[in-house]
Amino acid sequence: MISTAYLAGQYLKQKNFNKKVYIVGSSGISRELDAIGIKHTGVGPDVIQGTLQSLVKEEFKHDPEVGAVVVGFDEHISFPKLMKAASYLSDPETLFIGTNTDERFPMPNFVVPGTGTIVRAIETCAERKAVVMGKPENYLCEIFFKEEIKRDPKKFLMVGDRLNTDIWFGNNNNFQTLLVETGVHKIDKVQEIVDKVNNNEGEPDLEQQIPDFYISS
Repeated sequence: MISTAYLAGQYLKQKNFNKKVYIVGSSGISRELDAIGIKHTGVGPDVIQGTLQSLVKEEFKHDPEVGAVVVGFDEHISFPKLMKAASYLSDPETLFIGTNTDERFPMPNFVVPGTGTIVRAIETCAERKAVVMGKPENYLCEIFFKEEIKRDPKKFLMVGDRLNTDIWFGNNNNFQTLLVETGVHKIDKVQEIVDKVNNNEGEPDLEQQIPDFYISS
């Protein structure tokens, strides 16, 4: 089992990173960094105690040791965290890593903003793009499955509930793909995409989101 927090740690390890990481995320990221001896800060609540003016002038102390910002799912996301992440990223030498770009997590009666919501907000403020560890980006395959994929990609089955990450990732690597309807997307969304492809509508490579198979549970 390979998590995107683990991949973020491996990415930094490959870079021979020896500075400190500012985390916008949870303890899952901090534990992965602890395991490979990388210092970090930022996990947990961080709210404005006074006014924005006092935050800018008094409360925020730029840590010169920070050399990377890692952004994951953070239930404590706040204005100070967005400001600090973007401030560190104003240095072009500071690495910018996003764990994934899932937009949201649908629940029966409400929607939970996903990691992608936070990553995109910081990208907007920092005016930079994150290096993304999770699907549909290919970092996972590049460091773990590259040789196996070269031999026979059809021996892989990508099972997922998101067309624009899971299924795209699988098709992009020539895996077989299976959509499960227990999460984000259902077969009616697939049909919508098929119709757009047949009518030459939508963005390029839209057909990469069409699975080989689907199952209800």
